[in-house]
Amino acid sequence: LLADVNLMKELEYIDLIVPTLNTLTQDIFEKIVRPDYRTSVEEIRKGFINLNKSNYKGKIWIEIFILENINDSDKNFVDIANFLKSENIRYDKIQLNTIDRVGAERDLKAISFEKISRAKKILEENGLDNIEIIKSLGELEEDKKIQVNQELLDNMKQKRLYQEEEINKIFKKN
Repeated sequence: LLADVNLMKELEYIDLIVPTLNTLTQDIFEKIVRPDYRTSVEEIRKGFINLNKSNYKGKIWIEIFILENINDSDKNFVDIANFLKSENIRYDKIQLNTIDRVGAERDLKAISFEKISRAKKILEENGLDNIEIIKSLGELEEDKKIQVNQELLDNMKQKRLYQEEEINKIFKKN
């Protein structure tokens, strides 16, 4: 979406954007996001470069969503660091995140805290800074968990109807 010139003009008035950069390899990208025909790793690259060249003055927090045995390789993190550095991509923070609930695809699994910490270390060793690990839902305070769950439910209602069994699996209710 960041490759869209019209969208870039609209973003000039936003205080914060959080673009996602999970990988720079097309087949890995497709395993994570199931993109439509218009989305490719090349479009993602162009989007970050366009954002860098734009008049956008707000904050940029880059999210890297990491999944077990999909995009958790050392090479993936080195490639991301090299891209961000080689294109001199501006960002204020990098957030490392993993799946916290059962995903739409059952074979998608969260990575361990040790592996997400390793990802942070690799990115730092390759010249990136201001990297934070996002807490899982289980680590949040109760009030925040309720808020996050409510936001998730609201988002789900907008997308499609869910059966009770699906909702129970998502929220880990037996």
